[in-house]
Amino acid sequence: MPQETNTLQSFEFCSTSKGNRLVVLGQIHGNEPCGALAIIRLMKELQSGQITLRSGSLKLIPVCNPRAVAENKRYIDRNLNRIFCKKEQAAAYEERIANRLIEMIGKPTLILDLHSFASTNEVATPFALYKNEPQILRRLTKRLGISYILSGWHRLQEANGRKAFDTIAHATKVGADSLGIECGQHLAPDTPILAYQAIRIVMDELNLCSYAKNKSAIKPKLLEFKRLFVYPTKGGGQFVKTWQNLTPVAIGEPIATLENGTVITAPLHGYVVLPNSNARPGDEWFYIAQAK
Repeated sequence: MPQETNTLQSFEFCSTSKGNRLVVLGQIHGNEPCGALAIIRLMKELQSGQITLRSGSLKLIPVCNPRAVAENKRYIDRNLNRIFCKKEQAAAYEERIANRLIEMIGKPTLILDLHSFASTNEVATPFALYKNEPQILRRLTKRLGISYILSGWHRLQEANGRKAFDTIAHATKVGADSLGIECGQHLAPDTPILAYQAIRIVMDELNLCSYAKNKSAIKPKLLEFKRLFVYPTKGGGQFVKTWQNLTPVAIGEPIATLENGTVITAPLHGYVVLPNSNARPGDEWFYIAQAK
């Protein structure tokens, strides 16, 4: 679906029966196409009558950061999923986008935010994130076959002086449930399939329409974010190897080296999460999570 770089498009489908209101967001980050692809697939099925709503309403925003999509970048001026709040004096491109998206979202029952990651795992390792655990989380992840559920991201950001203005925090502010799902590697063919299944299962759990995806035998592991490592604003650094997302690490194991020769090692037994070899100065470089 072609996008004008300054145009946000949303699509709403309503049942004749009252019910829950679901909002689905795609491409908050411009180089993560899975959400948009999944939403477009679903829209075609709804428009053709292949799927009909039995109750409630559904708002779909396939491309939340159109300029970043056009340029195939994570963001243009600022990370949209770190500044997702109302700003009276919006100067940066993503600040203006956030203001408009917040108006478009309103107050739903649940916000589903679909993402992907850069790490080139041979087998994609999708995972779910939440702030206040919604009731459907465990059922959703079991039906999807998601291997990991992570919590504590917002607490860790705030502990590092980085106020967490993301879509999940916004949902909490307006009294809605929320889920963020990292559906797999950016360009892996299975990633938009899992994103589509996530939307359909959430729709089923909220009684918008049925979906017969069977439950998985996988029991998700519960992890908690423990440490955040930010890419240096002066100098630089590099990983000691190509880290895959959710790789186990032992305490003291080397992870990265800084330009001045300092070696960053794992502070605890845990997992490397969301390693970003293309991080800009001040960006999140990687996280360490630990089993709960």
